[in-house]
Amino acid sequence: MAEVLITVFLGWLLGLLSNPIANRILRHYNRDDLRIAISSEFKEIIVQLALLSNIILQHLGNATKDDYVWMENILKKYYQGEDSAQVLSVLKKIIEVPENELSPLLQLFKQSGTKHLNLKLYDLPFLNSRMEDISVFDSQFQTKIFDIRSNIHILNQEIENAQYFTKLTFDPSCMNTNKDIIKNNIDNAYKNIYKRCRVIVGKMDNI
Repeated sequence: MAEVLITVFLGWLLGLLSNPIANRILRHYNRDDLRIAISSEFKEIIVQLALLSNIILQHLGNATKDDYVWMENILKKYYQGEDSAQVLSVLKKIIEVPENELSPLLQLFKQSGTKHLNLKLYDLPFLNSRMEDISVFDSQFQTKIFDIRSNIHILNQEIENAQYFTKLTFDPSCMNTNKDIIKNNIDNAYKNIYKRCRVIVGKMDNI
């Protein structure tokens, strides 16, 4: 009888001990899967923002070689689209252009582009749907996640600014009196969007 009681007691005790262990193991695997999924979503956004940066720089016509080297490095690392080879080839040719010929080339890009850019807002649907699970990560990783979401919000604010001032260009009453101011505000919004894209890409690249 005593042996039976001891056996039951030990089984109960081991059961109590195994639950926390099992939970820790399960938590570990859930964390790894979640991190992989978040990183996958970040990679998609990184490519989108790098391509957006290229469009903005061509529109502004005032990029530097450093800008194009940055884009080339990012797209080499993350871009796997069907036209990736073509895009990288174009960037390489731009980078190889002598400094004294770069500005005229960029102005040519600017003149051949559209008058206004059709910008969209950016989102992180998977991450936003799993924010309640972020607590499985350490505080440093959580801080990085919140920082990235904050920067996406700032990016969207700049995009909305550009959209707002772009709409004003279709209003004759505004353009007749404030044409230069509106154009300057649009260009500033584009510049801020590009700067924010680089910030976000840098943060996501470090995840």
